Amino acid sequence: MTPDSDVTALPASSVTSWDDEADVVIAGYGVAGAAAAFEAARSRADVLVTERTGSRGGAATMAGGFIYLGGVTAGLAAWGYASGISLGDGSFYGRRAGRSAAKG
Repeated sequence: MTPDSDVTALPASSVTSWDDEADVVIAGYGVAGAAAAFEAARSRADVLVTERTGSRGGAATMAGGFIYLGGVTAGLAAWGYASGISLGDGSFYGRRAGRSAAKG
């Protein structure tokens, strides 16, 4: 598979009909979407990626460098670090996000 190098943003109102098929359709071309697209293409799947922002990188380009790595809270606790991250008002704690929340 040869990936298209052209990325063209289209206003939703300009798409009056859609007739396309792919083995794998990925919604979002951020970090996870790009990784999924890469792996699917590496397996020789025909991949279609949609992105609402109209550019590569998706919302990750606006994330300020923060990428949540699920489950890291337990590792930090094992190394003696605090289990939460304070943003000044103490509103964000790692144990409340992602996989850590599922484990309680």
